[in-house]
This record gives sequence, C-alpha cells and structure tokens, in this order.
Amino acid sequence: MLKKIQKPCVWAVALALVSVALVPMSRPAVAQQYFYTVQVGDTLSGISQLYGASVEAVADANGISNPDLIITGQLLSIPGASSVSEPESAWEPDPVSSGAGGGQPSYTVQAGDNLGAIADLFGVAVSELAEYNGISDPNVLVTGQTLAVPGGFGTATPQVVDSSYLDYDDLRAMFHDAARIHGEDPYLMMALAWQESGWQQDVVSYAGAYGIMQVMPDTADWAGPALVGWETDYVNSAWGNIQTGVAFFAHLYSLSGSDYYALAGYYQGPYSVETQGLFSDTEAYVWNILEMRDLFASGRMP
Repeated sequence: MLKKIQKPCVWAVALALVSVALVPMSRPAVAQQYFYTVQVGDTLSGISQLYGASVEAVADANGISNPDLIITGQLLSIPGASSVSEPESAWEPDPVSSGAGGGQPSYTVQAGDNLGAIADLFGVAVSELAEYNGISDPNVLVTGQTLAVPGGFGTATPQVVDSSYLDYDDLRAMFHDAARIHGEDPYLMMALAWQESGWQQDVVSYAGAYGIMQVMPDTADWAGPALVGWETDYVNSAWGNIQTGVAFFAHLYSLSGSDYYALAGYYQGPYSVETQGLFSDTEAYVWNILEMRDLFASGRMP
C-alpha cells in the first residue's frame, strides 16, 4: 500500500473519462469461467497443464505477451479447461527463507520487486547479488525466481507479527462492517485485501506494509486520526488494519469518483496516477481485484 498522500488532488480528467462503477476497457474473451490465482513459483505452462488448456490459449485470454512473465497474485481466467475442479491455493506471502539449520538465505521475487530493493533488504550490493545469481541485466527479474543471497546471513528480514488464527467468517464480518461505516462495497474490499495479503494479518512486506490491507505506517499515522477518528492498531488488530485500509480506499474514491482509479491509487499512488497515468502492472492489479470482487460476491472465494 502506498504511503500517505503528498497533496490533495482532484482527478478532473479521470472523472470526465470514466463512469463511477468502472472504466471501459477491452477484455479478452473467456470461453469457460475457470479461474486460478498465480502463486509464487508458478509457471504458465504448469497452470495450463493443471487445467488441460494450452499455454497459448491461457496467454491470449489474459493478455499475456510473454508467457515466461506472470504476476504473483494475478487472477487468470482459463479458457477451454478440461478440469472440473480447481487446484488448491498454496499462498506463500513471506518471500524470505533460510537454508536448513539457518544457512544461506534466499529470496523469491514478488510482483513489483526490483533488484535494488532486494539488495537493500539483505544489505548487499546490487552488483554482487546480480553476479551471484548470474543476472546479466539487473533491471529484469522474473516473478517467482528464487535468488540466493551471498554473504551467509542477511542483515535484515521482513518482520512477521505474531497473531492468532483469524477465521474467514470473522474477517468477512469485519469487511462488511468497515464497508458499511465508510460507504464502500464489502466484496470489493474483500478482493482488495486478498490481492494485498491473502487475508493474513501476520504478514509484513519488506517495504514495511502491515497486515490484511498491507497498510504503510505513514498512511496509518495519517489515516487513523483523519479518516477513522482515532489511532488504529493496524499492526496487531485485524479490525484496526481493515478499518484503516477501507477508510483510505474510501478517501481515494472521494478524490477520483471511480472504483477503478481508487484501486489504482491504492497500488500506485494517486499523485502518480494523476501525473503519469496507469502503469501496466497497475492495470493488471486493478483488473485482478475487479474480477475477484465478483467471485467473492457469488461465494466462489472465501
């Protein structure tokens, strides 16, 4: 989730171009409504094989130009699938692992990562990390790629907050309550949170975003008092985290008047969206959430 808004902005151009509900864009046709959420380490060929579909058909149906590059968390529609049931999800939000007995750490590349940020995370030089993993172009990383980290032990790892198990029924109730308070669609908020964390409160990203809605501390420090009415416990409390994230989304909606652009602002930042337009990964992020929203509403997702 992006840090606190740098300045108020009114997206006049966006309001002139989009409807409140959705931005019209062309979408690939889907022969059958089978869906799969990309997991860390997945490949398009492996996913296609699971459903008995061709790689080319899945790529075409999802607008994927490079079959070797797919985004963790991306929702794929599977055309012409011969499977009658979908494989179980194996969501793994924490990309950092260490070898047996606490040996050499490794890192699994996530969507949106860059080599500089990963190098900073472990306190190593970009050139050293690239050379160690045989990377000739430091600007090109493959989602799901596992990087070995030189030096034995990293100097930093993502923090994981100890929290008790949260039941999906309890979380659904929290989403409904928060959405009612802030005037938002509860199923859209469920989909947004699933895209961000898989509904896991104990996840802290390497960038420092916390919990179910992946709330950045700077955002929470501002949004809690300004939008919720108090300083929320976004770190340890699922309710506090959901409240903060939903309130922030509602604020973004008030600026843009559009679910589409509010989601884009949540991911890319409203000022960046206003001044630079939507990046390609932002568009994929938004469409994943909009498609998952319908799945949540129909009871096909938790």
